[in-house]
Amino acid sequence: MSSSRKTTPKGSERFNLRLEAPLKARLTEAATKAGFATVSAYVRHILMREADGQSTGRQLDDMEHKTIATIDRLSREIHQLRIQHMATWSLVDALTKAFFTCVPEPPPQMTEQATANAKRRYERLLLVVAQTMRTQGPATLRELERNVGS
Repeated sequence: MSSSRKTTPKGSERFNLRLEAPLKARLTEAATKAGFATVSAYVRHILMREADGQSTGRQLDDMEHKTIATIDRLSREIHQLRIQHMATWSLVDALTKAFFTCVPEPPPQMTEQATANAKRRYERLLLVVAQTMRTQGPATLRELERNVGS
């Protein structure tokens, strides 16, 4: 009696399956690694597990682990964004206080002219900010992240 007959369950029916050589070699290697005596026993095991829905459970577990890892990564990134946001707010707050402390209000008779000049300067500032964000913004944020993270 051959060794493949020893692992065949009683009452089982014969089922022939033709496999290409590379697939048979992969199955043989996988069966050996998994500790099965024959490829047939390994294939029976896989088929029974698939029929019972166990492989689907493993796939769901894998997806769950990937989802948890993604949520953890996003949580860390959101935390870094929160720190960067707080740093930006603190800087703007400090600059605003310095501005109001050092720059006097214009006299009432010059308010109109001062407002027109301020609007013009503000529009130029917005253009410079937009240009800076496109060119230097990413590098500045990376530098801030390195300094805040350490």
